Amino acid sequence: MLCRVDLNARGLQNGTLLVWLVVLPVLQLGLYAAVFAGIFKARVPGLDAMGYVGFLSLGLWPWFAFSEAVSRGATALVDNAGLLGKTAISPFQLILARVASAFMIHGLGFLIVLVVLFALQIPLKPTGLPWVMAGWLVLLACAAAFAVIAALVCVFVRDVQHLLPLALTAVFFLSPLLYRLESLPEWSHPAQWFNPAGLSIVALRDGLLWEPSPTHLLVALIGAAAVAGLARALYARLRVPMTDYL
Repeated sequence: MLCRVDLNARGLQNGTLLVWLVVLPVLQLGLYAAVFAGIFKARVPGLDAMGYVGFLSLGLWPWFAFSEAVSRGATALVDNAGLLGKTAISPFQLILARVASAFMIHGLGFLIVLVVLFALQIPLKPTGLPWVMAGWLVLLACAAAFAVIAALVCVFVRDVQHLLPLALTAVFFLSPLLYRLESLPEWSHPAQWFNPAGLSIVALRDGLLWEPSPTHLLVALIGAAAVAGLARALYARLRVPMTDYL
């Protein structure tokens, strides 16, 4: 009887979680539409109010995945210091598990938002869906690389985990997420080539709203590969002293 009650309780919890995973993105979408399109009257050239809602949504949900993946991955080693000392588990497994879970949750939310946007007849191009997949994969690689770097640095400088949200907020507003890249001053455009996360989001968003951006995606891929190489080199340098600090 107790076992049956426990199973029922778990089933209820799982069902409630599933409902929230479906409902929450829709509620967030409605909130952003009311605030940005309704109150602030935000627009981008060539799109009406509902078009801007689509523009905003296609930028925000990938960013949610990236920022949460980096934030959660940054503390993976510190939070599991005891586990690393007792088992043969790789530090990469702990970090990547958190990165993957963040992308799974927000990826599901993104799919739900896409369905809602298509249902609202917001002009999206189904032919851009392959670009969406490519953009998410590059963004995932970028988030994993940054999470590894942040996690390694946090082992030696614990205050980094408190500064990371501020840094991510700065990157958010400096990235073309609430506005188009073309809206930035010409002199600032070269700086965006050093922002692989922002460029991958631009590529997947533009593929659905306008024309694909192969250049943006390629530069984002190169940037993600460079960050991954830096993360690997940093791990090789800090792997031995890291155990003493943990």
